[in-house]
Amino acid sequence: MPNTRLVFDGKGSLDAMTIHKLELKSTTGIFNTVGQIGWKDKTTFDIQATAENFNPAIIMPDMAGNLSLDSHFKGQFADELQLDIAINKLTGQLRGYPVSADGKLLLVGEQLTVNSLNLNSGRNKIAVNGTLGQEQAKLNLSIDTPTLNTLWPTLGGSFKAQGSLQGKWQNPAVKLQANGQGLKFAEHSVEQLNINIDYDPASNKTSQLHILANRLKTGTTQIAKLLIEGQGSLAQHSVKADMVSQYGDVSIPKTQVYGS
Repeated sequence: MPNTRLVFDGKGSLDAMTIHKLELKSTTGIFNTVGQIGWKDKTTFDIQATAENFNPAIIMPDMAGNLSLDSHFKGQFADELQLDIAINKLTGQLRGYPVSADGKLLLVGEQLTVNSLNLNSGRNKIAVNGTLGQEQAKLNLSIDTPTLNTLWPTLGGSFKAQGSLQGKWQNPAVKLQANGQGLKFAEHSVEQLNINIDYDPASNKTSQLHILANRLKTGTTQIAKLLIEGQGSLAQHSVKADMVSQYGDVSIPKTQVYGS
């Protein structure tokens, strides 16, 4: 671990603080923040964070790397939460794998806008773009993570998904296709996971649901197979489910359900 020093230069009052420099510096790199924080009538902040050849292992020992960063965080905590986050550049390597990220996120109350947020780590790629709000939603999600263990130490396996939300936030159309193999998170695991959701809130549209999980384990509980399937509209749809576990088998035959 390189020698590290923390330097702070700022001034403040009972209502606010100006940070001229909050610097975490080592022999290998530097992380620096500047900006303002206020808390008189509401909590506000306007912070710029930059890094050059910074090793995150100074803070998180399991996350050794070399990162360069240019970012801006602005917002307020009041009756209506506001966040404006811009990752202009994140490049370098983490745990021996190349990493990069960029994009913007804006949250105003219950309206979320994600502008081309991309995260790449090794062979893993995650992309989010679109909006979420009470009146309208149009959000697209793409996940291609063939080596999850390189993304985070406690993860394992591979996961791939494509999804979207569109329409009114209270009841949007949802599409999601996802497949996972050998998934692990801490003491939880599933050998095979398949998800297919095609939901349309329109009364004259047919929706479909298919979830299959094989060899699922959480703690000491083991489920050999879990299957949930559904098809139909809000007014009339059918559902069936099967589960095979160490505690016995449960099967719910195809059942017709009628909405109001």
